[in-house]
Amino acid sequence: MSIEITVLISAVSVAFAIFFGLKNSKRADVKDIERKATERAETNYKLDEISRNVTDIKYDISSTKKSVTELTERMTKVEACADKAHLRIDALEKKEAEK
Repeated sequence: MSIEITVLISAVSVAFAIFFGLKNSKRADVKDIERKATERAETNYKLDEISRNVTDIKYDISSTKKSVTELTERMTKVEACADKAHLRIDALEKKEAEK
């Protein structure tokens, strides 16, 4: 009888050990899945922020290029006007020198 009780207690202990081991394993799996989902959500959020920032930077660069192009065109016109003004000034100086 003593051996039967010992075997029964051992069998019950093994059964409980297996049961709690599986239960803890499932809990660990669920926690691992939750952790991975949280990390993935954070990563996606960060990538969305980076994407928005890149879009803003592209817009700013495009705007800057447009401004530089406009300034270049204005500078070309100003240089042309300055050249004409120098020619007129030279002509006036030449007339004054001839008098």
